[in-house]
Amino acid sequence: GIVTTNTSGQNAAWQSGYQSLIQSLITGGVPADRIILVKPPSTSANAAGRGPLNTAIDAIHSALDTKLYDAFADFNANGGDTLFQDALHPNNAGNLLEAASIEAIINAG
Repeated sequence: GIVTTNTSGQNAAWQSGYQSLIQSLITGGVPADRIILVKPPSTSANAAGRGPLNTAIDAIHSALDTKLYDAFADFNANGGDTLFQDALHPNNAGNLLEAASIEAIINAG
């Protein structure tokens, strides 16, 4: 994955590989508008490390015209750290937020 300790070349290789994987789904017949890429949520302690990953996900989303769920922004706008049970995992409220948001994306067509 993309982490702050990677070189830019390592991050670019991850992005290219992930984009190729998503492209293979599309080439295999999965409509791009049925694929939801997710920018993962983060606690405030881990937020700085999400920048390069979120940038890569934005680029893949733009290149392949998939749907996008920005859980990072959604969590920050709806409770931030209170939506986590620890430094990584959402609590029940965080899981409910994710589920409702993804359901809205699916139902929007």
